[in-house]
Amino acid sequence: MTIGRTRVSILVVGVLTVVLTAPPAHAAAVRGIQEKCSQAIAKASLGFLKGKLKLLQKCRNAEIKVPTSCPVPDPAAITQLEEKLAAGIDKACSIPAENFTIMGFPGPCVDVTPLDAFTQSDLNACIKASHANIIDEMFDLEYDPAISSVPAADLKCQSQVAKQSGALAVCILKNVQKCRNHIMNGKSLGVAPDYCASDHV
Repeated sequence: MTIGRTRVSILVVGVLTVVLTAPPAHAAAVRGIQEKCSQAIAKASLGFLKGKLKLLQKCRNAEIKVPTSCPVPDPAAITQLEEKLAAGIDKACSIPAENFTIMGFPGPCVDVTPLDAFTQSDLNACIKASHANIIDEMFDLEYDPAISSVPAADLKCQSQVAKQSGALAVCILKNVQKCRNHIMNGKSLGVAPDYCASDHV
């Protein structure tokens, strides 16, 4: 494994350990509607991560190749990804707030209204913000913001670095989600839910 790949792996596992942890005591209690909600969160957030990373990478590659051709990604496209993320969560997570407590929320999520229950709105905000943070940190690792242009051969290398590190992030996220889903379904993997991101990827 190269140094760059190792750094990406450490970054992604570290961030996902925060994003996807839940108190182990709740794991066995997550059933029925809570399980469907958890799986919907996983599916929607994976799509959001893949879609936004690809959008940012495509724009940055174009900007490096031809300056001013793509100063910022298409805001409408980003909004569409965010709306799709919210819709994917809402479809299965329109449930009473007490279910989110059973699922381990707010956990590491920032609850902007801590004096009331952790709601579906709080859940959407948490998932959007946490996964956007993953994407931002990944992107900062892939591209040097001080570089505005590179030779064609280097651009090809740069594009491949971004593509492969993005694929690694998606792979890790997918496997952490798979681990958590197996545990919720009662399958013994020999790891606690909190350690899916570090002991099972």
